[in-house]
Amino acid sequence: MPSGGALFGSTVSRSQSKNLVEFKAGKMTMKGKMVHPDKRKGLVYVHQSDDSLMHFCWKDRQSGSVVEDLIIFPDDCEFKKVPQCTTGRVYVLKFKSSNRKLFFWLQEPKTDKDDENARKVNEVLNNPPTPGSQRSDSSGRVEGDIQNLLSNMSQQQLMQFFGGQINQMGGLSSLLGTMRKAVSMFSAALQSGQLGPVVQQFDVSNEAVAATTQGNMEEFVRALQNASISGQQTHERPAPETTQPEKRLKSEEKKSPDDDDDDVNME
Repeated sequence: MPSGGALFGSTVSRSQSKNLVEFKAGKMTMKGKMVHPDKRKGLVYVHQSDDSLMHFCWKDRQSGSVVEDLIIFPDDCEFKKVPQCTTGRVYVLKFKSSNRKLFFWLQEPKTDKDDENARKVNEVLNNPPTPGSQRSDSSGRVEGDIQNLLSNMSQQQLMQFFGGQINQMGGLSSLLGTMRKAVSMFSAALQSGQLGPVVQQFDVSNEAVAATTQGNMEEFVRALQNASISGQQTHERPAPETTQPEKRLKSEEKKSPDDDDDDVNME
């Protein structure tokens, strides 16, 4: 599992039509120590999905296709102007948990809102708005199941799930300071389909591993619930009244002493 704070989120549906921040900008590619502009007309935008995760996206305005869709965790990135570039309005999205950098050149006709747009990007990504109270029953149920799952996991298991992000966020206590943040991180990691090898190390069913590999959160929770029910039924089965060796022993105790005379030769 990658230790960076951004995960590809193209498989996560975008349910909100209004973006928190958006502005026209093109991508740039880095070759060596130089960045080169992609001449396509693009749009940078930030939105929050129903699971409360923040998405930083870039799409091609001509084709309408979303080329970049990254899930961003709070306090893990910074969007800032590149002062070394004097021939254009170039900005970079830098991550604290990895060396990855994404460069963009602004395509807005006016420059008066450049600084404001950059400030808004940093604000919404690092201080996500509180999600609305109205959520579907399915979404709330899944999040509750994940919270129960995390509560029952040991510190060692949690550290294996979240990998290097534990140290970069100030330890396990800092990570679990807000259960919603931990749930969001686990949900995003599972939906990325990259937790399969990690989950396989634990004593879980094949169905749970398969659901993790597919990034299917509901199937994963359902598999854990089914395994838990099956385990309880196994423990509740009554033990046999008497084992076979014990039966033979009791049968031998009922024999008369004379029954064994032929078995021993005293001569």
